[in-house]
Amino acid sequence: MENNKTKIPVTVLSGYLGAGKTTILNDVLNRRHGLKVAVIVNDLSEVNVDAALIQDGGGLSRTEEKLVEMSNGCICCTLREDLLREVERLALEDRFDYILIESTGVGEPVPVAQTFTYIDEEHGIDLSQWCRLDCMVTVVDAYRFWHDYSSGESLLERQQAVGADDTRDVVDLLISQIEFCDVLILNKCDLVEEEELNELEGVLRKLQPRAKRGRVNPEEILNSNFAA
Repeated sequence: MENNKTKIPVTVLSGYLGAGKTTILNDVLNRRHGLKVAVIVNDLSEVNVDAALIQDGGGLSRTEEKLVEMSNGCICCTLREDLLREVERLALEDRFDYILIESTGVGEPVPVAQTFTYIDEEHGIDLSQWCRLDCMVTVVDAYRFWHDYSSGESLLERQQAVGADDTRDVVDLLISQIEFCDVLILNKCDLVEEEELNELEGVLRKLQPRAKRGRVNPEEILNSNFAA
């Protein structure tokens, strides 16, 4: 059945653990100019720390808005079906202007993006009827980037793997997050010397020409039509 209503735009926020995704998210929420926003947070820790920070940040203080916590797996793999159901449910409530998804720090953005073009025939879910993927955002920690990039460590070695069969290296995860985005936010620039920052920006621009430095305005990642 074709949906004649305006499709709800969705922004997905990715970035390695500690990059500052939640800080960026709270900043955007506090300057969203009256948009009614639903936020989905995927945090693999037993206590959903990111969700608590968003609540404490006051970004979703109004009763007509909603924060959904998904902390029992990764939305790019084990929780994908749950993500499909949750986004569909939020869309069908027909009271939100926007959906923001903060992905886990060890998640890759491609599978999350594919969720919005994937038709789950078994459960009859087709998100493209209700939503449109608007913008993929990746946050990079300028202070720790080179340390993580050159560590040679795996996620298993850092005890950050999604499961025992998760053999990904940290550097491969970083690259996948940087390469697949519409907007790249370089965070914590104040902790890095100018020369090192310029070098880092040069590398990031080769991986992703849309690299952005500094504070991001909500209109740059909300209803931006990047993925249209």
